[in-house]
Amino acid sequence: MRAYMRLHARSAVLSRDKKRSFFEIPKRLRSPERRDRWLAAISSENEDRSHWSPVNSRAICSDHFVSGRPSKDALHPDYVPSIFPHRPHSLQKAEHSLKRYQRHEDTSSKRKCKQRLDFEETLSERNTATDLGVALLDEHTAQATDNDISTQTHETREQTLITNLHEEIQNLTQEKEEAIQHLDELKVRYKGVQLSSCVIKDNDAKSRFYTGLTWAVFLQTFNFFASHVSGRTKDSLASIDQFFITLVRLRLDLPFELISDIAACGETTVRDYFWKWIDVMYAKLSFLLKWPEKDAAAQTLPPEFKVLYPRLTGTVDCFEIFIENAGNLLARQQT
Repeated sequence: MRAYMRLHARSAVLSRDKKRSFFEIPKRLRSPERRDRWLAAISSENEDRSHWSPVNSRAICSDHFVSGRPSKDALHPDYVPSIFPHRPHSLQKAEHSLKRYQRHEDTSSKRKCKQRLDFEETLSERNTATDLGVALLDEHTAQATDNDISTQTHETREQTLITNLHEEIQNLTQEKEEAIQHLDELKVRYKGVQLSSCVIKDNDAKSRFYTGLTWAVFLQTFNFFASHVSGRTKDSLASIDQFFITLVRLRLDLPFELISDIAACGETTVRDYFWKWIDVMYAKLSFLLKWPEKDAAAQTLPPEFKVLYPRLTGTVDCFEIFIENAGNLLARQQT
C-alpha cells in the first residue's frame, strides 16, 4: 500500500501513539454513503495495482483532518478525510473549506439570534398589549420607547448583516481569482510538456532540432501551405501543430504511437494529419524535383557504378551508418 497512508489495525499500538489520534473507517451497515466517500478520498491501491478495500478494524490518523478529528456534520470539511501529502494544495484547500464553513456557521448563528430576538420582541409587544392595568398615558409612552429601541436595533442588525455579506463576497472573489490563477499555471505547464509548435516558438535552436528549420522559416513555410489547406472546426490539433508534427515525423522519424501520446491526440488522427500535409507539400513542392537527363547522370556516376550498374540513373535514400572503429587492424581495414 502507499507509504503516505497511516492506516493501522486496532491494537495496543494505537494506545502508545500519543501524538496522533486514530479514527475507525465507518461501517457499511451503519453509514454506507459515508464509508464510500472515505474510501474514494483515500483511493489507495494494493501492490498488484488492484483497488484496496479495508477489512475490519481499519483506522485513519488525525493528520488527514484539518481540525484533527472527523465531524458528523455532512457540511463540515472533516466529514471526509481531505489532507494527503500526494495531493498538491490539499492542506490549503482544506483550510479554505474550514474557514468557509466557520463563516457559514457564524452567519447562521447570527440569523438564528436575530429570529429569536424578533420573537421575543413580538411576545413582549403582545404582553404589553394585554396588560389592562397600565394607564393609557404610560402605555403610549412605553410603546413609543419600545418602537425607538426596536428601530435602532433593527438598523444595527441590518448593518451587521450587510457587512458580513460584503466580507463573504470578498472572500469568494479572492478564492475565485486564486482558482483561475492556478488553472492558468496548469495550462502553461501542460503546453510546456505537450508536443506542439509552442515548444519551438521564437527558439531557433529547438526549431532546428525538431524541424530542421529556423522559427522564421518554419512560420513562413506554414503560412505558404496554410493558404491551400481548408481547416475544420472539429480538428483535435491546430493547423500549425499538424504541420509541426509532420516535420517532426520526417526529421526525427518518431513512431506515430509516441507522437500521439506526447501530442495528446489519437494515433489514427495523427496519421491522417501526417498524410494530409504530405499531400499538400507534394502538390506545392513537386516542381522543385528536377531529374537530370540520362547523359548528364551518366557523366556524374562513379566509375565503379558504371561497371556494376550501367543503366543506373540515380540513387534514392542513400545514407551512412557510423560505427565504432574495431580494435583489430584487419577488421578495421575491412570495415
